[in-house]
Amino acid sequence: MSAETETQLGESKRAILSSLIKHLSPNKEVKHMVLPCFLLQPRSTLESFTDMFTYIDELYKINEIDDEGERFLQFVKFYLTGWHTRPKGICKPFNPVIGEEYECFWSNNKNEDLPHIDELIQENNSNVGVFKAEQISHHPPISAYIFYNKFQKILVNGNICPSYVKFLGNSAESHLQGILEFNFFKWNECFECTLPTIGVKGIILGKLSPFTCGDIEIKSKNGKYSCKLEFLYKGLFGSSKNINGIKGTILYDNKPIYKVRGNWDKQIFIKKVHEISGTQGGSNSNNTTSTERCLMDVTLLKHSKDKYTKPIDQQPPNSSYHLWELVTKNINNNNDKETAEEKAKIEEKQRKEEAERREKGIQWEPKEFHHKENPNYEYKTTFYYNDTPKLFDNLQSKPVQ
Repeated sequence: MSAETETQLGESKRAILSSLIKHLSPNKEVKHMVLPCFLLQPRSTLESFTDMFTYIDELYKINEIDDEGERFLQFVKFYLTGWHTRPKGICKPFNPVIGEEYECFWSNNKNEDLPHIDELIQENNSNVGVFKAEQISHHPPISAYIFYNKFQKILVNGNICPSYVKFLGNSAESHLQGILEFNFFKWNECFECTLPTIGVKGIILGKLSPFTCGDIEIKSKNGKYSCKLEFLYKGLFGSSKNINGIKGTILYDNKPIYKVRGNWDKQIFIKKVHEISGTQGGSNSNNTTSTERCLMDVTLLKHSKDKYTKPIDQQPPNSSYHLWELVTKNINNNNDKETAEEKAKIEEKQRKEEAERREKGIQWEPKEFHHKENPNYEYKTTFYYNDTPKLFDNLQSKPVQ
């Protein structure tokens, strides 16, 4: 494990962590625990969902590819580009409060576009990526988001519900439940993907470091192409090649056409499999030949666009930056006492508001998204952006709404 992904804690912080562990039972979910401030990132979980779009041009490249199979490979590449961009270390972002919103943008000319961003995102010929997220509920912690670019004719519906953290003794992990839908209206295509499990290891033995593990699936909604990947990680014992490792298979009509291997923070390779069947001497023989190509090389990825937000005085009171402004400031100033106090104020306010709604029999209703049961998904609780039909009203193929 590289030094930049490992976290070194001093004796006092280790002691605080050890005291927390004493109250946990192995293989049990942790539903209520206040993390020490030195384990917090200075951002909300809603903002962390934008990590996937760090190399946004890799998403836009899909529109430039005529071949259906190559488009799917490019989408798999895009999916894998976002994992190494997460902040280093074991800190986690804030748990969003119910009704919290986050909005950001990507474009080539931030300084020129920002003053007119509200007008630009209404125009069909403006190459501006827009991300909007809202915290739908607190228990369970459901988040919904939309990403769209009207010029690129791309729309993404995201629904994520991290499972409660499970303490496993020397590690703790949370599965990112949910479905992401990527619509490419230029090609009338939709790709769906699931998310892996993230966690921290080395809590008692070894070095503290984050990990990603578990199985995910990427598939085209027309049923032709699919990809099944396993995120690997090295436990206390095991092969070092599993550090941020990945392996899997890409299929066409449920038949393997590529094998996938590599490390998502370095290089990922695909190996094309040609299956040739024939009979010789009365018996079947299968010969497999293969070639390998690099699907993704982290050193060759380019940050072509950085995300940006409106100035905080132009954001609504329930925006992530407004709600967590003082907490973020104190984290950046290494002021744990003030961080804890400000964070406690936000959480207590949320508890009181939830209690008042229960007492009055009022159910929280999201502002920007609406619920739609999706019986085709294992994860059935799906929310869609209210104004989706207005975004692409000139398209023959309407997005899900």
